Amino acid sequence: MSKSCCGRCKTVRIMNSLWRGGMYALEHNDVILAETMQRQALEMLDSLGGMPVVEARIRNNLGVILSSSGRRHEAEKEFAAALRLLEGRVEPSSRFHQIIENNHAQTLSPAPSNERPASRAALQ
Repeated sequence: MSKSCCGRCKTVRIMNSLWRGGMYALEHNDVILAETMQRQALEMLDSLGGMPVVEARIRNNLGVILSSSGRRHEAEKEFAAALRLLEGRVEPSSRFHQIIENNHAQTLSPAPSNERPASRAALQ
């Protein structure tokens, strides 16, 4: 006999779909939908009481979206928040941490002219 999933499990699945769908929207140049979906995922995560590593992933993705739309200052704040969430939880040498660290560093350097920022989503 299979157990039915509790409300928390369903919320996590919906949240996961939102952040993944947001990155899909970005890939298809719908920046507004992409940002909206990431922010909705963050709201759902907050309602669950938070999961720092998951929040770091979503904040990184939000930073990528903001950076791609020229909002570097806002993006920098999201990448910095993501890095703070990883402290003591994820090794700095991990690929996940390195991606976010590199994205953060890119927002601190001068913007390349006429180039889309090269920020990367954290491991899908």
